[in-house]
Amino acid sequence: MAKLSKAFLKVRTPLSKKEQELSTLSRRAREIDTYFTAHDVKSIFYNKDKIIYINPKPKKSNFLNTHIYAFNERDYSELNILLCQIAEKESELKRKGYNLEGVKSFNRNVWLDFSRESNAIEGIIADFPFDLLDFRVKLKEKIDTDPKTKDFDPYDYYKYLSSVDKMFVGTEDNNDKGMVVIKGKTSYHILSPELMRQFIGFKYAYKCAKQDRFKRMSKQGDGENQSKVEKANRIAELILQINALISGNPLTRFRNSQVYVKGTNWVPPNEDLVIDNLDALCDFFVNDETCSNLNPIEKAAIVHAEFIRIHPFMDGNGRTGRILANYSLIKDEMPTVSIRYNNTQEYFNAINKAIEQHEVDDLISIYYDGVYSSATKIWECLNYIEKTQKPKTKLSEKQKE
Repeated sequence: MAKLSKAFLKVRTPLSKKEQELSTLSRRAREIDTYFTAHDVKSIFYNKDKIIYINPKPKKSNFLNTHIYAFNERDYSELNILLCQIAEKESELKRKGYNLEGVKSFNRNVWLDFSRESNAIEGIIADFPFDLLDFRVKLKEKIDTDPKTKDFDPYDYYKYLSSVDKMFVGTEDNNDKGMVVIKGKTSYHILSPELMRQFIGFKYAYKCAKQDRFKRMSKQGDGENQSKVEKANRIAELILQINALISGNPLTRFRNSQVYVKGTNWVPPNEDLVIDNLDALCDFFVNDETCSNLNPIEKAAIVHAEFIRIHPFMDGNGRTGRILANYSLIKDEMPTVSIRYNNTQEYFNAINKAIEQHEVDDLISIYYDGVYSSATKIWECLNYIEKTQKPKTKLSEKQKE
């Protein structure tokens, strides 16, 4: 019998789990390198600290379907200190018996201001004077009544707020548009239906975010009893309901035709891809493994940019996207952000840069400045309450300690 060569007798040793992982990573890295080189975008990512991928279920590792957002790390310590001071101050004032209704009133003014500025960015101008801490939402005594957070049913509340739209009657302006008359603390405000719909959409998102925070803190149905699919479906439903509220059309649907965004060099995905892309965004939103490494401001900016890139509706995408970003911030215990009409071009440039060049630093900066500004105003509001009020209850010696 002929003697077999050593080479023929050599048996290949199976790869270990670690070696398999390294091999897979190397293969993926080569695919990414090939894609970046082919599209001349490779250099963008060399100096970035973080790169986030939103993957709408590509077939056979088709990297063209993966959407990329790169950004540098930044220092959030100054903001974190301010937010901690606010939390401590609010807790202290509650303990001492101060009435913090002024903070709630302040928040309602912020929502109204957000609604005015957000509409103005889209060319829906509604200029009106109102005094800070004066605005109260009392449209036929309906909108001012809110369910308790723990008893809050999102769909029932959505139907309730949808019915409010039928009350939008009152005076008429020169263009024969119905106006909404709202009673403030010291005066009446005459507002447009578009403004009130945006306000109601923001109010709805705020309530949903507060409930999500409540569930997370009390461990009621969030995480343990609710799957990622269920959470993602809830975000998708939330997006539909926000758009329905701001449009005044409860039958709102995702778009069924191709759209183009004026003044940009990017094109939203084909209508057949909207659902897959939106599903991927919702999956990203509820993915704790990915989002736990992001600051809430970074997460809100990325969600905002990706939502605008998808452009899932025929109308109202910008307004819905800005509310969605604020929902993300509120859910993560951050103050809300109102992007100013005067900064429209800066904001559009930041959105386009995030989508076209995959760099989201500018949009993160806009949101950081907005959060810091809101936090500063809340801090000033709390100090004003402490300075001008007298606490209703006297602390015992034990409480003082």
